[in-house]
Amino acid sequence: MDSIEDRIIGLQTKNFESAYFVPAEDIEELLTESTVRDLVKQCGIEVQHQEETISIIISGARKIFAILILIHNEVLIRKFVEHDQFQIEKLDAKLPLSEPASSLNQPVPGLVSIIGNSPAKNFFQKQWMFVSPYFRNDLSHRTLDPDVVLPFILSSSIGRGAFGSVSEVVLHPHHQGILRATDIKTEIKLVRKQIEISAESVAGSSISAEGDILSTLRLVDHPNIVRLVTTYLHRGSYNLLFFPAECNLYQFLSQDRRMPEFETDTAFFVALQGISSALATLHEFYSPGFNISMIGCHHDLKPSNILIEKNRFLLADFGLSRLKPLNADSKTLFQGADSNYAAPECEFGEIIFERSLVGRKSDIWAFGCIISEVVTYMLMGSNGVRQFQEGRKAKVMNWTFSQFHQGGKSHPFVQSWISKLEKIAPSNFSVVFTLILQMLEIDPPKRPDAASVSSSLSLLAIRSQSHSLDEKMNTLSKSQAEAYTLAVEHERHRSWATNTGLDDPQANWDKFTSSLRTGVEFNDINQCFSALNAFLDTLNGWNYNELPFSPVLRQLRRHVDKLMGLLQQRLQDKITSAIEIQFLQNNNLDELERIPSDLSEASPLHNLRLLGVAKLMSASGANVASGLVERFEATQVNIQEVFDVRSSLAELKEPTDSDASVPVLIEWLEYDLQWVGNVGQELFARVEELASMLRHKEKPSGFLSLNCRGYYHNVQRHSFGLIFELPVGPSPYAQPYRPTTLRDMICKLRDIETRPFLGQIFELSHALAYSILQFHKANWLHENFSSFNVCFFPSHIEDAAKSITEPRLIGFNHSRQDGLDAFTHGMNAGSEQQDFSHPDYLMDNKGFNHTYDYYSIGLVLLEIGLWRTLESMASTMKDDDKSPESLRKFLLARYVPRLGNPVGEIYQKVVSTCLESDFSSNSSSPASHRIAILSEFEERVVIPLSRCRA
Repeated sequence: MDSIEDRIIGLQTKNFESAYFVPAEDIEELLTESTVRDLVKQCGIEVQHQEETISIIISGARKIFAILILIHNEVLIRKFVEHDQFQIEKLDAKLPLSEPASSLNQPVPGLVSIIGNSPAKNFFQKQWMFVSPYFRNDLSHRTLDPDVVLPFILSSSIGRGAFGSVSEVVLHPHHQGILRATDIKTEIKLVRKQIEISAESVAGSSISAEGDILSTLRLVDHPNIVRLVTTYLHRGSYNLLFFPAECNLYQFLSQDRRMPEFETDTAFFVALQGISSALATLHEFYSPGFNISMIGCHHDLKPSNILIEKNRFLLADFGLSRLKPLNADSKTLFQGADSNYAAPECEFGEIIFERSLVGRKSDIWAFGCIISEVVTYMLMGSNGVRQFQEGRKAKVMNWTFSQFHQGGKSHPFVQSWISKLEKIAPSNFSVVFTLILQMLEIDPPKRPDAASVSSSLSLLAIRSQSHSLDEKMNTLSKSQAEAYTLAVEHERHRSWATNTGLDDPQANWDKFTSSLRTGVEFNDINQCFSALNAFLDTLNGWNYNELPFSPVLRQLRRHVDKLMGLLQQRLQDKITSAIEIQFLQNNNLDELERIPSDLSEASPLHNLRLLGVAKLMSASGANVASGLVERFEATQVNIQEVFDVRSSLAELKEPTDSDASVPVLIEWLEYDLQWVGNVGQELFARVEELASMLRHKEKPSGFLSLNCRGYYHNVQRHSFGLIFELPVGPSPYAQPYRPTTLRDMICKLRDIETRPFLGQIFELSHALAYSILQFHKANWLHENFSSFNVCFFPSHIEDAAKSITEPRLIGFNHSRQDGLDAFTHGMNAGSEQQDFSHPDYLMDNKGFNHTYDYYSIGLVLLEIGLWRTLESMASTMKDDDKSPESLRKFLLARYVPRLGNPVGEIYQKVVSTCLESDFSSNSSSPASHRIAILSEFEERVVIPLSRCRA
């Protein structure tokens, strides 16, 4: 068996310079506790010191012990222990022990005094193989001893330039903490940039400028700035370590075929946005964590200084870059960067080469040049890039340039080339050409700053993402089986684009982001779109008619939900409501049944499902056979008292227990005498439709109806009775609250002290308008809306004002499904509630429509705003003509203007809109007409009311 010395020597690893080092982890694996224990016992250490010595070696002195093994003096480990000054620092942390400056042949006196002259010399020579650096992320600069052995096991040259050489090195897996712990055994490749210098020139020189800038930029951790691992000085050279990239942009633009990560135009725009953001970060550097603000400039922007890493462009090579305090100027002398991309202000006359002051606007010029070449590659490939470069070539003395200006003036070829590109480019490229021309302005102050460039490219990238998503969704819509539910998700995305201004060519980044939640940034939006596009890409190659669409749509819906979640809540609500309006006007019941049934309550489309169910359940004849609507016998209903003209309070005997009964509200649906003795299927169907819509306890948002238990036929009254449960108190034994109407509330709470607060007024008004909108979405018209049919359920009359924000709608006696073939009655001319009906409906006995409900809600809002009954307002009319139309005009002229003071201009305008009844649509299609009317009502009434604040 090999000796321990031979085994240590066997651990030596040869580096790229043929020097040897021993990986620290290998020493730990070799010198286990049992091995150390045996060696300590064998080397002559006194027994009383053995346990302490073993503990110290295991806890952090394996390297020193290994060196002592190699010089055959293991017992000297006690000398190191005796000289540790009772410090808790590990002994290995003292390595390497250096020679004095006066002599390169003698070890330091301290080492001699510890272990003696001869052992110290041997120890000094052997130690270097055990102290190779261990590299971690984000280390600051180090100066390494010349004898240090670098743990790079391989090195291959990448290139050489005026400032030094660049090579790819392979770092030994046991000498890196850069990758995650799970990958700790993995060799890692890094790029080493090596700049040869003299030791005397380091301090105060510009050699370390790139490392200093990159170390500072690490504070903001920008994903599009090349990541610096660390810098170090070693044997007269300044070294920078980076993560490797696949290639640089110059090489990228020379390739005949696009890289896989850049198959789409969107990928290019996102990558360009990343560079613009990185440049903006450099130009206006700010680290909130360290409260540092500076201005910077790259000074050498060109394709070869932009690296490609997967789907990202990385800003690199900061050798000429500068970061200065905010009160300094970013301008500095031009230092010989690539003149092909140099701005006109960097240039010289034709005879004398002079250095000029250049600054951040010079970076903008260079970036504009780069964008023009990238767009050329996108549209014409590498051959187009070569043509563009050839067309710019010009000779100055013995120098050939391919600049983007011509002697400090606009380059005619560049201008014509950009015009040529614009003609062959897709329409969504138009913004980028305008941006390029702005960046290539000859006069520096006319060029945009980096932040503006980044904003323009951000909007361009998101537009491209959205355009790509729209095309993919159109393709996916080939599946007819799930076209309805897929169309919902497609429309949500389109509405997102419309409401953010993404579809508006004139929109800018600030306008776009004003629609988003606070804190949402480009990367958040891009990640959502990228995930959506990537998900749809996974469906490529599938037979659309064989796709398992339920799970596909669930995943798609979750992705769109995340996109919607970026918007401000008001826009989320607006889009959701618009979708409900649009998709619930489809009269194809089969498609309504395809509305997803697996939506959680948290889903924005949960309410769409409930509204769809309400419409389905109320479809004529849909529930007759299903038995979902309970029909009670007259003997089960015991009328207690009249609540108003068309409703009564009663008790309902439960069919399962003859002794049990519950308080209920009965709403009477009277039929004309022509039906007496001949109550036909049409009337039963209508009652069942209405009961179906109102019977579900899980109601859509805004459905303020009571829960309908069912109905019964009262032959003596020539009526059907809709049976509604009454709300009960918090206790399981509490009695149901007695209802009171809004009209009663207004009459009883006359004093200013007892009236509801203004905030409660606004909340009630919005709730009522929203409820009517929701009923209309489900294709149901109320037809009898008034303050008589708005109910509250206070526990005591003293609590009446408190209950005002929890209204319930009753009076569904005339409600019906919105359709040309629906059965309806005209308004009873003798009804005390007829003042709430639209004049056209009263005078011409026309079929009921949406705007008639909107007129009624306007009158109720007028009552609430002035806290006065319509009856009392109508009584002040002095003209003999008291027709419904005259009343409408009278209210508009006299009482609507009075709303401004108590409830404000917005509320006043809403009421005026409702009473004017100027909701119009030019659509010939009934469904399109309903969509237009409902959308207008929401936009002009519901949304403004939601913005009213006390």
